[in-house]
Amino acid sequence: MIELSTREHLLYFMQSGLIRLSKYDLKFIQNLYSICISQNKITSNQVALFEKLIIKYERQLDKQKITKKIVNDLIWKTSIVDSDPKFTEAFISIVYGIVQFRSPFNKKFVEGFRKIPFNNFVWLKDKKQYECPFSSTALRIIVDASHEYYPVVNYCPVTKTLLKNLVDEFGTTTIWSPTFQYVNGMYFVTGCNPYLAEAIKDIELSPDPKTISELISYGVNIDKSVVKDNPTLEFSSNYYPQVDITDLDFLVECLDAIGCDGVFMSCKLGGIHKYRHQIKEKLNSAGIFLDEDAGTLISDRLKKYSKPVLLSFILKNDPMALSSFIKVIKITNSNPITIK
Repeated sequence: MIELSTREHLLYFMQSGLIRLSKYDLKFIQNLYSICISQNKITSNQVALFEKLIIKYERQLDKQKITKKIVNDLIWKTSIVDSDPKFTEAFISIVYGIVQFRSPFNKKFVEGFRKIPFNNFVWLKDKKQYECPFSSTALRIIVDASHEYYPVVNYCPVTKTLLKNLVDEFGTTTIWSPTFQYVNGMYFVTGCNPYLAEAIKDIELSPDPKTISELISYGVNIDKSVVKDNPTLEFSSNYYPQVDITDLDFLVECLDAIGCDGVFMSCKLGGIHKYRHQIKEKLNSAGIFLDEDAGTLISDRLKKYSKPVLLSFILKNDPMALSSFIKVIKITNSNPITIK
């Protein structure tokens, strides 16, 4: 059994290679150990993060005969100081028409934040914060996202005033986003502002895939009262639907239902590439064109279609995932791998 007498010993051991750590966790532990050695002072927040890693890798530690009881008896020799809230809590500010967001690093927040539709926030590395021109949408996105991933969120006076006014005026409101609903035998877009109302005034509200897909393109949410567990309507109500390669017939059926006239395929296809010909045949049978003109700029090719979609194997950081597409569809592959 490995002899440990301090938390620093455990910190050193966990980076020895006997414990399989994620890249981010290993980097944190190496940095923390370096701080202990060079400064003999760490923050309470760093201690809390390390304690979470001990729990995360508890099973691997136990295999090395470093039991929970042994760990609980270890103490820090390094001095511990209270963390400054500005490094441990999230902050939202509005400065000269710009919404600013600063927070401690949180991998789950970063991954989730990137996937939010209509999110125009950009990361400014030199300032170590996200920024976006002020709009009600931008403020709502950052308020909702920050509370989902951070226990404490601080607001500047301007933000506090705006949120207080919203609570005072709309405190009893249950619909906060434009939502297509079925109420008392009629279809409505509730939570609709004047600008959206003007934009969608010519759309005949009905529970069909084309209508639902078009409303989605305007940022309208689709309520369950409209979808009613219908797979095609469920597909239509999602800007980023997911379809398995084994369900190509269903995919083509849905594309035809929403009026798609052109399909683009992401260059990042991975194992899906071998299905390209099969996809093309099924699309052709439905009168939908698969655009494969790689020699022409995509912006020029998109002009040929009124309702193009993108098929992508990897959604994350895909440069083709543009607002010009009425849908970005992630293609998965559940076919078993054949080993020869």
